[in-house]
Amino acid sequence: MIRYFFRGTIHFLTAFHVGAPGGIKQRVDNPVLTDVYGNPVIPGSSLKGLIRSCAERSAEILGLKACGLFYKTENKSDCVTTSTDVEKKDLREKLREKESRKKINENDTTEDVLSFLKGKLCDTCWLFGSHYHASRVRFPDPILISESWTNTLDRRDGVGIDRDSGLAVNGVKYDFETVPAGVRYTFKAEGEDLDEKDLALLGAALLEMTNGSLSLGGKKSRGLGRFRLEDLEAAKVDLNIKKDFLHFLAGDKEKFHWIKASEFFEPYIKTRLDKLSGK
Repeated sequence: MIRYFFRGTIHFLTAFHVGAPGGIKQRVDNPVLTDVYGNPVIPGSSLKGLIRSCAERSAEILGLKACGLFYKTENKSDCVTTSTDVEKKDLREKLREKESRKKINENDTTEDVLSFLKGKLCDTCWLFGSHYHASRVRFPDPILISESWTNTLDRRDGVGIDRDSGLAVNGVKYDFETVPAGVRYTFKAEGEDLDEKDLALLGAALLEMTNGSLSLGGKKSRGLGRFRLEDLEAAKVDLNIKKDFLHFLAGDKEKFHWIKASEFFEPYIKTRLDKLSGK
């Protein structure tokens, strides 16, 4: 089994706002999400959503498929994630049939269930997951780097805007919290048995995050959430090798062979682009 590990630092260039669930108003109308100690939290799901959207935008350029694209493309996917209820029911019946045949006859040479399912999913759903297939890459919650945190949240005022007139709505004033610029978080991700397409798609998304042009969290139209993914590194680990497996079990990832992410991903992205250009 091959595992892939990625690490870096999320450095916020502007203040940001990741809102708490509705109804939590101990401090202000719209507070940021914090842990029990009052430290601002970024859910891994929010980070994964941003990375997935980056991957969907890059999919067509790489000659890959993404069912999340709203425009027609030569690489348009007939992904089951966006199929009709009747089509989804038909797929579930076929999957049950294949599983049943596999249990009855272990030597059955019919198409493997996973291979069959892969043919029904677009490249982004195969990598990031769907209702039918678990994600092949995981993003834990980023961990706050305490030295970058001043234990102070800022408060800002906001007003409701009428979308037709563009004017402030009377009586709709609120306040919200932001985390000051300069705060940093550790970034970690882990993938399992990724193929060349997966690595090209994931690499394009992660490398886009290193240029400081993306925003994370809410209220982006106010200029909040701009960040840069810094010092991004990658490691490929073969768990069939005893030494690497023992390092993995001990959590001693410093002994993995880490290289710059740009060097790691470049061959996979270049291979995809060369195939499209006929080289």
